[in-house]
Amino acid sequence: MVVGPYVPQLTLHQFFDWRWVSFGSFQGWMVCIACFVNALVAALYLRLIVQRAKKCLDFAGTILFLHLVAVSAYSGFPRHAAWWVLHGTNLAATALLGEWLCMQKEMQEIPLTSLRRSAAAVAAGGGGGGGSGGGSNGGLSRAVNARSSAANVMELAQVVVQPSRQGSLHAQSSINWGPLSPVK
Repeated sequence: MVVGPYVPQLTLHQFFDWRWVSFGSFQGWMVCIACFVNALVAALYLRLIVQRAKKCLDFAGTILFLHLVAVSAYSGFPRHAAWWVLHGTNLAATALLGEWLCMQKEMQEIPLTSLRRSAAAVAAGGGGGGGSGGGSNGGLSRAVNARSSAANVMELAQVVVQPSRQGSLHAQSSINWGPLSPVK
């Protein structure tokens, strides 16, 4: 779409022949602009597919490596510095923009209104309905999974540290098993 109006015959050479990449001709600049637009689109796909900022550099590097393999198979190993500069810049742009977009997605607030409704339904005995098991088990599992693991750990295991008679500290743990408490 970017290169098409300015290049009379659009073929695979523009995509997989490293000789087209140059900073000295108009058509070479159009190929460079098309590669940069491709980097921006790839960053958007990283946000949609990868969704983790930590993995963006790996996926962007994999995309570049697969393109290098395709270029090498089509027209031989790239020997121009312009090709390496362009694709190194595209790798950096894709990874950095993809990480930024993924971090924006990760920083969004998690809506708690649906979690509060399912917990209230479980507390009322309605079970919240739905879920893979249906009935009250589906609502109970959603309510249990909705709670943070830190809150579960703090509620389930309470450690009390008290000084002993000898002056050393003595740890005593009391575990709240809830409905799963062992028979005494």
